[in-house]
Parts: sequence; structure tokens; C-alpha cells
Amino acid sequence: MKLRMAVLIGACMVALAATRSPCQVIDVAIRVVTETSTDETTKIPASISEVCLGAGGFVEVWVTNVGPLQPGITGGTVDVMFASGVVEAIAIDHATHFDELVSGVITEGRVDDLGGATLDTGVAVAPLWALLARVSFTAVDEGMAMFSLTPGALGFAIAGGHPPLEFGTDVLLGPSQMVEVVRPVRLGDTDCDLDVDLDDFANLEACVTGPDPDPATPVLSGVCLLTDLDADGDVDLGDFGLLQRQFGNLP
Repeated sequence: MKLRMAVLIGACMVALAATRSPCQVIDVAIRVVTETSTDETTKIPASISEVCLGAGGFVEVWVTNVGPLQPGITGGTVDVMFASGVVEAIAIDHATHFDELVSGVITEGRVDDLGGATLDTGVAVAPLWALLARVSFTAVDEGMAMFSLTPGALGFAIAGGHPPLEFGTDVLLGPSQMVEVVRPVRLGDTDCDLDVDLDDFANLEACVTGPDPDPATPVLSGVCLLTDLDADGDVDLGDFGLLQRQFGNLP
């Protein structure tokens, strides 16, 4: 990434000398986390590598303005892609800076045109990164979930009235992030906290279907998969009995 950035900045410097026109570079990064971050930082968080089935997390999109000229980012959008069969997007949270003209539509396997604009000046000038937006999600099935960025319809802009920047040259989209959705190690531990307690009982109670669930009832997913302790496709007294035997099971 550093080498690619150096090459682009070098090309920008050549263009700037030849044309006297502004030459900007915006770096966009995607991170997957379990706790929300502050909206501005000099060091963006590292992505998690795994998340428990039924648990939630956040996809955060970060931006920074680097290059020979740095007037700051005024806004932009990206599409966020993810594995729809493994994770499910829940809601969009627009960050403090980019809270004007906000956009973002959750569809199956993606969030279209996630982003917004700002009336502030000098936003996200390197070494500062600013949060463009975040999307909360729930892990609904086991497997590998890839989160990636593609260009949004509106592109990105910088301060000073310059035209929108080009993806792939002026705007760099960072690499995808891979997160594995896993089952907890302990039977009955439905919240992946390494014990079996009243929280796990509450999860089972919320997922009870009875021994003969209605065929029209949706298939068990997310945390309810973890409450089917005997793996017979329903959540009933059999599962409650197994949970009782595991109750108080600590690391």
C-alpha cells in the first residue's frame, strides 16, 4: 500500500508541475470491528479475524487526504460489499464529520452509496483519518465473510471547488477484510463469553420453537442456531435439559 501510494503521489507531482492543476490522493480503508471507534484518529483500528455466530459487529469506512496538496475531503460515497449468507447488515450510522447529504441503502450483500458530505474545512488531512460511516451487522451463519469496497456513484471531492476525483487514480480503495464466523467452543455458550449462564438461558428462551415448529417458521439462524443444542432443527425442552447440564460451566 505504501509503495502504491508513493507511486501515485509521484505521478501527481509530475502532473502538478506540468499542468499547475491540483493533484490529490484520497485513501479509503475498510475495517471490521466489534466496538465502535472515535470519528477521527491518526491510527485506524485493526480488523478482527473472527466473530461468533449470532454476535454483532461494525464495518467502518475511513478516509484520509494525502498528497502534495491537502485542502481536506468534503465528501464521497463507496459501495460496501459483504457475504449475505454469512452476515446481515442491520443499520447505517453516519459519522460526525460527514453528516450532510447522507446516503446509503442496505440491500442483499451490499450497502450502496454509503457516505455523505461535510461543511467543515480541512477534514481528514493526513496524518488524520476521519470516519466516513459505519454499518452494523449480525453474523447469521458459519463461514468466511469478505468485506470489500467498490466505487460509489457520487465519487469523492476535496475543498476548493475542484471536480470529483477519479477512483483508481486519485482515490485508492483499500484491500478487502476477511472475517470468519465461528461457533463457540463450549456447548450452551450462545454469546461466546466462554461460560454458560443466565444470558445463555435468555437466548434459548427467546428462540424456543417447540418440538414441532410450524413449517412456515423461518429456519433457525444466528444465535438461535446455537440454542439448538441437540442439533435436531428445533429449540425445545431437550435443548433446555442440555443447557441445564452445562449451566455454570466456566473456562
